[in-house]
Order: sequence, then structure tokens, then C-alpha cells
Amino acid sequence: AHHSRREVREIANKIRARLYDEDFRKAEAIPLSNGDLSVRHMELSKRSPDGHFLVRSNAAWDPGAGCPTFKNFLRQAVPDRTDRQVLQNYTGYCLLHWDRPFRKALLLAGPEGSGWETFLTAFSMAVPWAASVAPVRLARGKAGVSKLKGPWVNVQSGVSAEALTDLRLLKSFSAGVPNHGDPSQIEGVKQGGRSRKATKHVYATGELPPLAAGDQFFRRLLLVPFPKKVSAEDIAPVGTDCGLRQKLLEERDGILQWAAEGLRRVLRAWADGEGFPSARSAEKTRRRWESLSGPIGRFKADRLEVTGDPQDTVPKERLYSAYRKFCRQERVFAETKTQLTQTLTEDPLIETRRRTIKRGGDQVPCYVGVKLRD
Repeated sequence: AHHSRREVREIANKIRARLYDEDFRKAEAIPLSNGDLSVRHMELSKRSPDGHFLVRSNAAWDPGAGCPTFKNFLRQAVPDRTDRQVLQNYTGYCLLHWDRPFRKALLLAGPEGSGWETFLTAFSMAVPWAASVAPVRLARGKAGVSKLKGPWVNVQSGVSAEALTDLRLLKSFSAGVPNHGDPSQIEGVKQGGRSRKATKHVYATGELPPLAAGDQFFRRLLLVPFPKKVSAEDIAPVGTDCGLRQKLLEERDGILQWAAEGLRRVLRAWADGEGFPSARSAEKTRRRWESLSGPIGRFKADRLEVTGDPQDTVPKERLYSAYRKFCRQERVFAETKTQLTQTLTEDPLIETRRRTIKRGGDQVPCYVGVKLRD
């Protein structure tokens, strides 16, 4: 009674962090409203204080429960079947709150109203303990990192383009390895504590900036686009007079079953020594990012083939003409030649050189390491 609400939250968070650091939670099970679910055989046991769980999901284990409204929503918001499997697998992966065998972070990309907000609402019904720490705060060190001691997942929506381009941050935290530029992690290593955390990461953004990054970055990223706006009225079953959020709440147990199916696939892949199920290759993820990162990125993904071969050259004038034509077809503003060159050459496989295109002709400025598709 003598503390403000903010102080109470801070005290509670410190207690949870201390308990977690001392390995207070021992049982490797998922605490649900009707019992503790062992993931080894997906068997439910009675609720027991021996597990020392700090949180418990409101969802119940009911193998017969379904979630038709939620699945219908996903089919409309995420047309690609593989993307829907990635969402299912990663949601299940977040139920594995005591370990993080795969170095993956999930990134949802789409305009406001495209459905990723609704997905995060359903996601929270299956995963009971989430932090909300912006990437920029994680980059600052101790204050942000300390909030990840305990929560099963860090969920942050509206991530800025600037934060997404901080490669060091994604490498450090999605990888689960110590960041030796972070004083709190250095202190933990000196004291013999675990610097490797089990917290998973889910970010959402409305736009993706052009990004020059290596395969290591894209290998660790699960990128799922929500390409268009989705109307809730078109998703809820005919005859229902309740909102979509209420309908999803009624399907909470079914959403948990959906997530558990993804967890089974993750556990099988882990046991077999395979990669994260349904994850795309680094190269495909890079191209996807480019296709979502403005007209230059879409042009690059649609019309260019990046080879890195010094024998593959395209004159700058020819490529820029193709880019302007592409922008007219897309009905978007075309950037200048300078901006196009700057963006394309951020790709380490593309450079600019003067080359002789016609025998006996003069050398002209060219892009090297790329082909222009007809």
C-alpha cells in the first residue's frame, strides 16, 4: 500500500528474475489451467507445486478442441501455406519455455490492419508470459536484457526500420549467445551464471528497409509477410454476433492444440538434428525481404538475378530504364539513379565498374555481378 503501481511492478519483476536465476522452475512441462503438460509424450498430469511455475496459462489441454475461426483468419491473412506452418511451429516453439535449441527470431511484416495484430492476440492466448522490450532497448544493455529473465517470449510490435537494421542486436539476442559488449552479460559470465537465455523473439513491423546483411542474419530470421488488409467481418462465421477477438477467446483451447502440433514438429526436428521446420534458406529469406522493402527492393527481387559473377554486367542506363518502367507499372515514384545505385551496391555481390559492352566501343558505367531478366 506504500508503493506506487510502477514500484510494485518493478519489485515483482525483480523477484521473478531472482527466482528464475536460481532455477526455481525445475519441471520441463507446460503449466496449463487444468494441469501440467509433459511435452515428452504430450501427457497431462495434475497441477503440482513441485514444478514451481511462475506463470500458468489460462488455456486448458483438450485434444478435441478446435479453432476454425482462427484457421480461417490465417488462410486469409497469410496466403502462403509454408508461412502459416512457420507461424504454427514458432508458436509451439515458444511453449518450450525452458530451452531454445534453434537460433531463430520471428518477424511479421505487413501494413496496419493486415492481420498480424490479430495473430499476436491469438498468440498470447497460447503463450502466457511475454515481455515487451523494443530492440533499441536491448541494444542499450542491462535495463532491457534484465526483463528477459523469465518471460517465454519477447513480443514487440511497431518495430522501427532503424531498429531492424541493427544487425548486431539480432545476431546477439536471436542467436542465444553472450553479447560481450553488454555489461550485464559480462557480469553474469564472471559469476558463473547462464548467459544463454531461453526467451524467444517475435517482432512486427509495417515496413522493411533495404538491408545489406550476410547469410548469418537471414538464416536466423523467420520472415512472414501479412500482405494485405483483412476485414474481421469477412473472417467470423456467418451468424455470429460477437467480435473476432471474443471468438478467438472462445477458441483458446483449440489455439493451444494448434500450437502443440507445431511444437511436436519442432521437437521431432530437434531430436533428428534437423533445422527449424518449414524455415526458408538464407537466400530465399533475403529475396523475400527485398521484395517487401520498397520499389527498389521489389524491382531487384522481380527483375534482377544477383550472381556475383564479374562476367555478368548490365549498363547503368539500361538497368535504370528497366527500373523506371517497373515503377510505372507499379504506379510508384521512381528513385534517382544515385539512390538506385546506393541501394543495389549495399548488396555485397553487386558493384559498379566501367566495362566495354560492344567490341571496339567505349567503356560505360555498369553494374557488375547481376543479370537483368527479360
